[in-house]
Amino acid sequence: MLECLMRRAEIVEIQVEHLILDEEVPLLLVPRSKTDQDGSDEAIVPFSQRTHRLINKWLRMSGITSGYLVRGLKRTKEVRDTKSDVCIVNKIAKRASNILGLEISLSGHSGRVGGIQELVVAGHTETAIQLNARLKTGHMVTRYARRTGVRLSCL
Repeated sequence: MLECLMRRAEIVEIQVEHLILDEEVPLLLVPRSKTDQDGSDEAIVPFSQRTHRLINKWLRMSGITSGYLVRGLKRTKEVRDTKSDVCIVNKIAKRASNILGLEISLSGHSGRVGGIQELVVAGHTETAIQLNARLKTGHMVTRYARRTGVRLSCL
C-alpha cells in the first residue's frame, strides 16, 4: 500500500480488526514490522478515502468480517479463510504492470519505494520520511532519494 509505505509482509498481516473505518480519516494499525518484531512501536497510519472505499468494496464482495484482509481465492472463486503469502503482493503488482501496459515491471516493494521517493520530491525531511516509513535509520531513505536526484534535508 503506497500511501502507508508498507512492506509486503505488513500488507499480508493486515486484519480487519486493524482498520478504523468509522473516522473522518480512516486509519490502519500496523502492529509490528520487520524492524519491530515485538510490536513495541506499533504505528497508526492514515490512508485515503479512495483506499477506504476500495477496502469497503472488497469487504462487501468477499464477505470478510474479521481476520486477514488480503486473502487468495479457491479454485471455486470462494475467498480463502487464511492469509495470503507475501508472494501474492508481487504477483498482484506484476499483473497490474501487464494490465496497465507499463514498460516497467512493478514488484511488491514498488509502492513503498515509490511512496518514499514521492515524499522526497515533495520536500519532506529525511527524519519525517524515516518515521512515517517505520525505518530504524535514514539509510534507506537516502538510498531511495538518490534515484530522484533531490537532495534531502535532515530536519
